[in-house]
Amino acid sequence: MRFGGHDDAPALPRDPIGDAAAVCGFSRFFVAWPYFLVAASRVAWGDGTGCHDLGGTAAVIWPGHFEWRPRKPFRAAHWEPILDASSPPLRR
Repeated sequence: MRFGGHDDAPALPRDPIGDAAAVCGFSRFFVAWPYFLVAASRVAWGDGTGCHDLGGTAAVIWPGHFEWRPRKPFRAAHWEPILDASSPPLRR
């Protein structure tokens, strides 16, 4: 996950979007400290037609947690969001 211009977390083990080119905003964001869940129910398929609803209750989901990062040179101490997984890749 890239946060604050830095890559501190390992890459997700699989493509979090699949056939979609991008998500169109986040439709839900839930925090139960130190855990969080982010979901998006609109995606762009990369065909130039813009954003589309996934339909029903379908969503791309990313659960994660926050980890404390101590101060480093040129960087203040902070809580870093870390993605733990992603929903299965979307197929159009």
